[in-house]
Amino acid sequence: MNKEKLDWVGILGKISLVFLVIFIVLCGILAKTSGENAKDAKKQAFITIEQYYDEENSFQKIVYDPETMVMYAMMDGNNLSPLYNSDGTLKTYNPE
Repeated sequence: MNKEKLDWVGILGKISLVFLVIFIVLCGILAKTSGENAKDAKKQAFITIEQYYDEENSFQKIVYDPETMVMYAMMDGNNLSPLYNSDGTLKTYNPE
């Protein structure tokens, strides 16, 4: 009886070890994938056209979204406002 019990304990231990290894490998793959997604997100971030400090040392940028080409004013890296043409349409970036 003890030998049968020891066999089951050994089998369950090996199965647990296999699942642990699979879990660790999957965690590594997921971590790598999420890191690549973060890099892709950075590639899709706004592209800066102009940047400067004003009299009050506020940092300002004119940026555009490379997918839509819509231009935005960014102040201090937090506030983002779209830029508009005089007719009320969104201003788009034309790289000429």
